[in-house]
Amino acid sequence: MPTRSASLLLALATLAGCTEIDDGDPLFQPREPPDAAPDAWPLEPTFGSLDVNIFRRKCTGPCHSGGAFAAGNFDMSGDTVASMVNVPAAGTPTNMCAESGLRRVLPGFPKASLVYLKLLEKAKGTPDTCGEGMPQGANRLPLSDEEIAAIGEWIRLGAPP
Repeated sequence: MPTRSASLLLALATLAGCTEIDDGDPLFQPREPPDAAPDAWPLEPTFGSLDVNIFRRKCTGPCHSGGAFAAGNFDMSGDTVASMVNVPAAGTPTNMCAESGLRRVLPGFPKASLVYLKLLEKAKGTPDTCGEGMPQGANRLPLSDEEIAAIGEWIRLGAPP
């Protein structure tokens, strides 16, 4: 049975071998913080781009996660496409979106998609379809025109996964 100091020496030698980093291997490069995502993936009307640049950063984390506690009962922390495409709008006691008859995202029809309408309402300051424009709260800035246009175009193209 090795002594305590021999075990420590063996552990240190093992760890020393783990410190070499291959600078050419992307798996060993430091990860960019979430705010750097737009630089990593250009904003395009594709789900992958929208998910990285907008949905994860500006929707899922701040409001649309937590199961039954998600804003508007709209939890995007799992399968984002399945949670929004062709799904009827839901509501809470203070948000009557369920009564609007709209779908969260109706493929091909941005102006009949609640997500698009609520983003546009916040950005343009127009009357709300139901509840409050998104992102909710006076302290949250609206999405940029470019971000809203990319989401609208993705919906117009059929909201493919």
